Amino acid sequence: MRAKTGKLDGASTASAELQGLDAGLAEAGRLRRERDALMAEVEALKKRVEELEANAAHVRNRLAWAIDSVQTLLDGKG
Repeated sequence: MRAKTGKLDGASTASAELQGLDAGLAEAGRLRRERDALMAEVEALKKRVEELEANAAHVRNRLAWAIDSVQTLLDGKG
């Protein structure tokens, strides 16, 4: 009887270990997918920041041009 019980206990232990490994692999896969999605989002956000910085530089240049134009008009009238 003990030999059978030992084998059954060993089989159930192995089965539990396999289930644990399967769960761990599934979790690792989920975490990998989540990481990949977050990395893609970071790249998209980096591109958006670059666009916003370029737009801000353009606005600064336009404002500087407008201020210079007004200053030139005021200097010419003075």
